[in-house]
Amino acid sequence: MRRKAIAGFAFLVVFSVFLTQSSHGVTDILRDISEHQAQMYEKVAPSVVRIETSRNHTGGDLGQFHGSPFEMPKEWQGTPFEDFFKGLQEPKGKSDSKDRVQSPGIPDFVPMGIGSGMIVRADSTGAWILTNNHVVENAQRMQIEFLEESPILDLDMVTEFDDPNRNAFLDRKTDLAVIYLSPEILGDRKLTPLELADSDDLKVGHMVYTLGAPLDREWTFSQGIVSGTDRGQVFPRKSEEEIRYEGLIQTTAFINVGNSGGPLLDIDGKVVGINVAIQTSGFSNGFIGIGFAIPSSRATRVLDAFITNGKLTRGFLGVKIGPPSRDEIEYFGLKPRSGVEIKHVYSESPADEGGMQEKDIVLSFNGKEVRNPSHFQELVAYAPVEKKAKVEVLRKGAKVALEVPIGVQPDSVSKPTEAVADGDEVEELGAVLRELDTESAEYFKDAGFESGVLLEKINSGSPLAKNNQSIKPGSLITMIEHQPVNSIEEVKSIISKVIENRGANAREVRVMLNYVPAGEDKETFQVIRLDVGD
Repeated sequence: MRRKAIAGFAFLVVFSVFLTQSSHGVTDILRDISEHQAQMYEKVAPSVVRIETSRNHTGGDLGQFHGSPFEMPKEWQGTPFEDFFKGLQEPKGKSDSKDRVQSPGIPDFVPMGIGSGMIVRADSTGAWILTNNHVVENAQRMQIEFLEESPILDLDMVTEFDDPNRNAFLDRKTDLAVIYLSPEILGDRKLTPLELADSDDLKVGHMVYTLGAPLDREWTFSQGIVSGTDRGQVFPRKSEEEIRYEGLIQTTAFINVGNSGGPLLDIDGKVVGINVAIQTSGFSNGFIGIGFAIPSSRATRVLDAFITNGKLTRGFLGVKIGPPSRDEIEYFGLKPRSGVEIKHVYSESPADEGGMQEKDIVLSFNGKEVRNPSHFQELVAYAPVEKKAKVEVLRKGAKVALEVPIGVQPDSVSKPTEAVADGDEVEELGAVLRELDTESAEYFKDAGFESGVLLEKINSGSPLAKNNQSIKPGSLITMIEHQPVNSIEEVKSIISKVIENRGANAREVRVMLNYVPAGEDKETFQVIRLDVGD
């Protein structure tokens, strides 16, 4: 018994020593991590800027800029960027525009908003700042503040392509913008650029950091992880003008109002993304752990194009695409979440010239494995134009190698669903409908829908405007109350019968609409409440 007690005591002593040594080891590791993060901040913070934008208040109607000087621009209402403007207040210590002394002949500029940016190039020819397009798009003037250098005040933005004084390069499709600071503007300021890493090397779980001016708390540093890559369709389609963000990095690192345009950094302090938006729930307008950043690989292409050519030229194939079906993935033995199916090849397009066919499944593009539709779109967009790309497709089970010319993507592509004939208003819905023309019929037939009527316009304040969440102009209405519709008269007839059959005291009726959302190829439905009370 005595021996057992001694043995047990000895074990406890050894175990205690082990725990003590282990604890010291963990503390040292945490101390190293903490010190590394502090040193990283000291290194990168001087290269991150705070951007405050403004617009002329006396040069005519400001439209959406009336009201609070930090009011959300109208075009971002109902988009992912709404959350970036909600709750933004004028910084403390800065007088309201109405209290400012205005010199004769000098226009009064009122603040629009606050964002972040980063220095990405700096040499004897000047410096280049990368930020989000939505931070500066509607501004006329900006102020740029640095951590260790004097601020640049009242910088007038010049965006015209042919203007020799151009200093703002905007790209709405990627929501990226580049601001050029000439040597004259820079003066004796010493700026150090951040290095852009290859975001293609990011993995879920990698540690990342954000740095910017959330809620105007300038140079705020936070830490998180990469929680997803290749995120697509992360925002609902709330308006026709909304930018469709694809291929984003999802992160838990804190992103709030004012972080927009700031860097997402890896553990080496290199830029792997440009913070762009957050996704919230119905219970919060702020960050809830789901933030998004534009990959640095995309930003590098945009930056290089602007610096080299002053514009961004995108590649174009002329195809309609989508993911392969589950049956196709299983039948052909494809890897999950890989490949893109060609749904339609437009005649006389580069794809048509290169021999691409409907039902082809694109496996690789210029040697890179195609992961999903958004990845394929990006590969095509940044491929060298007016040159041929090597494309491998799976055609009827056999791999086929193609050389497909890359055209130049037009600035705007006409929609197959645009109106070509006068529509007819359906008062009960508060919407203008029109019947399918030849081009629109072919467009929706490719998606598997051979009948229906087009939704051309939704009147403001109408039942359709109040009740629906995603049905927008350009959508195809296929059924009402489970009955297929082929004409506007059929729509009116069915709705009239529903109203006639309502209860004697009913002040409203509910009508189910089946429809194909504009630009998509899957049918969904929406219940609309019609006010029929006397």
